[in-house]
Amino acid sequence: MQLLAVHRGGTLIQALDPADGHGAPRAEARHAVHLEAGSTLRAAYDAPTIVVVSAHRQAVGALPPEVRVTARAADGCVEGIEVEGAVGVQWHPEAADDGGALYRWLVRTALNSARSARRGSRA
Repeated sequence: MQLLAVHRGGTLIQALDPADGHGAPRAEARHAVHLEAGSTLRAAYDAPTIVVVSAHRQAVGALPPEVRVTARAADGCVEGIEVEGAVGVQWHPEAADDGGALYRWLVRTALNSARSARRGSRA
């Protein structure tokens, strides 16, 4: 997510405050994230709020208008962004209890895209 944000002209917050729980070891870094209605992330998880594992010391700061913030922690930290079909997350889906939801969405999207491409090449 951070690379996507910076590539699109955004900035990073270089050092999050450890007193707020940022930078904790992964095993201790579980917290709730709110997913924006109408976002790809909300559709992928089919829930307004999920619990994620996010153990980062940096975060996304300012973003250009074309980048949509689609997930936030309770402290306001940006946890998910979307732009032009790309999704970026601050958390570690591989470490979360329901992390498979994001991977299932990715596979479904890739399969649908491949099917559409095959149908288009037959036309």
